[in-house]
Amino acid sequence: PHGPPRTSRGRRRGRSRVETGVRRVDLLGQCTPRPLWRPRLWPPRDRTSVIHARRRFTIPLPDGRSLALGARTLIMGIINVTPDSFSDGGALLELDRAVDAGVQMVADGADLLDVGGESTRPGATPLAEADERRRVLPVIAALARRVTVPLSVDTYKASVADAALEAGASMVNDISGLRYDPSLAAVIARRRA
Repeated sequence: PHGPPRTSRGRRRGRSRVETGVRRVDLLGQCTPRPLWRPRLWPPRDRTSVIHARRRFTIPLPDGRSLALGARTLIMGIINVTPDSFSDGGALLELDRAVDAGVQMVADGADLLDVGGESTRPGATPLAEADERRRVLPVIAALARRVTVPLSVDTYKASVADAALEAGASMVNDISGLRYDPSLAAVIARRRA
């Protein structure tokens, strides 16, 4: 309705595309309304559009299986084999109770299990490697025989991780991000964990 836009001196602009705040002038000089933003509906009308928008990853595990991430949120069951656990107050310190709890977590839908033997709460006393191995290795070995989900060991010590991977764990959950024990990265790489 208004024709092509004019320059400040009143001349018609050429056939280039000119963007204005609310209008777009196409190559033929016709003005068409153009919104400045497109409204997005949230939450989406169907949940599948959210699922398909996620990035997907496949993590190979040492035993030949793989862990698919991104298609849905995975549930990790936590088994703290510590006397001062923040989550259970030390209820899983005994081998049978820890293994039964892990089996129950899998029955309840856990996709993987994480076994930790050292408390990392603020103010906790560091645990010797031998004591941590004594706590986690029997639990991991017993769970490896009873469940089919991947097992993770929660440690930042290379010797504990190496022994746990030998006992049946397939991943290492290191709260230090490989900064505490430099040799842990080599263990994880060698074991493909």
